Amino acid sequence: MATPDTLLAEARLALSHNRIADAKALIKRALGRAPQRIDLLLARAHVEHASGDNVRAAETCRVVLTRDPRNAPALNALGEALRGHDNEGAEAAWRRALELDPRNAETLFHLGNLLRERNEADAAVAAYEKALQIAPGTPSLLINLGLQLERSGKSNEAERCYRDVLVHRPTQIEALANLADLLFRQRRFVEALEQYDRLVERVPGVPAEIWNNRGVCQKYTWNNSGAIQSFQRALELEPDASQVLANLGFAEYERGRYEVSRLLLEKAHKLDPTRLQIRAHLLDLNLQFADWTDFDRQRDELTDAVAAISDGQRQTVAPFAFMSICDLPDLQLAAAKSFAWPEEPRDSAYEQCLTGDTPGVPRLRLGFVSTVFHEHPVPRLIIDLLGRLDRRKFEIYAYALGAGI
Repeated sequence: MATPDTLLAEARLALSHNRIADAKALIKRALGRAPQRIDLLLARAHVEHASGDNVRAAETCRVVLTRDPRNAPALNALGEALRGHDNEGAEAAWRRALELDPRNAETLFHLGNLLRERNEADAAVAAYEKALQIAPGTPSLLINLGLQLERSGKSNEAERCYRDVLVHRPTQIEALANLADLLFRQRRFVEALEQYDRLVERVPGVPAEIWNNRGVCQKYTWNNSGAIQSFQRALELEPDASQVLANLGFAEYERGRYEVSRLLLEKAHKLDPTRLQIRAHLLDLNLQFADWTDFDRQRDELTDAVAAISDGQRQTVAPFAFMSICDLPDLQLAAAKSFAWPEEPRDSAYEQCLTGDTPGVPRLRLGFVSTVFHEHPVPRLIIDLLGRLDRRKFEIYAYALGAGI
């Protein structure tokens, strides 16, 4: 006949494989033979929590604590059961557990999560770091610490957390996704693409956002055909995602498939009529087809919108598309500035270069790369720019590509 101990071991194994019903039945049998055993009651609380019955799990934990008020694992389990509907009670349980067992990494992890949700950044980081001192290299701790560091603007430290996980567990999905997204937001597209490739290879069922971001990375690394495939995959998952429709439309525009591009951008515009970049491209596409329907109104609305763009708006208008409908220099400059958003952060050396002659600070080296350094509108347009650049601050180079220079 099975003993309470063997039943408890089988229940823990069943729980580790998410066989909740089996675990519950095994614990019930064990308690039938040893109803006073605290470890069996605590195991029942874990099974109840895993099944989503947190009210009953909390009741079971309190039964354990009535018999043994200094039972730190029961306090930890009580905090987990209370989390979400009684966060104050959960915090009190975890802090009491830490008084009894200050080196309980699991309790520190749960407390850190609660503090992170309450936007208590420093306290959350302290809890995670203390837990990592006790359980170094634990992936869940490193990942959650990385998320908090990101929210606190400490991207470099967050990146180290994710990379630390991947050194030992190169296929850890959450670390891969977090690192890829962090690099993507920093516009480090080559590095981000490497992580997205690893991610989609291991998890083909990733959400549309991952495929969309991968497509953006491919586009910025000059792989437009690959970007189109990624955007198409994202669109299969979310057919009404305005951002994906627009990205695919822009990519099709770049390879000259104007009819396909117009259909995609028209649908994106219906879903998000406020996005100026889509409106500008659509108007430019209409001109490609010599479609002058309602042109004056659309042009005036777009130029008024560009004139109203403020620094805080996340709006962009492709300057070349805008040049085809507006020849006002101020508005063309506004469109170009919007397309250059977001501005890259400036480091101290860059700032010193712009202040004039600074001893020990080298001139900023600028390179201009073009295939048309010959009789062409582009060099004619930049002659004045080149003449205005202060040679005390800038070292100028021009790189001519292609034949017929």
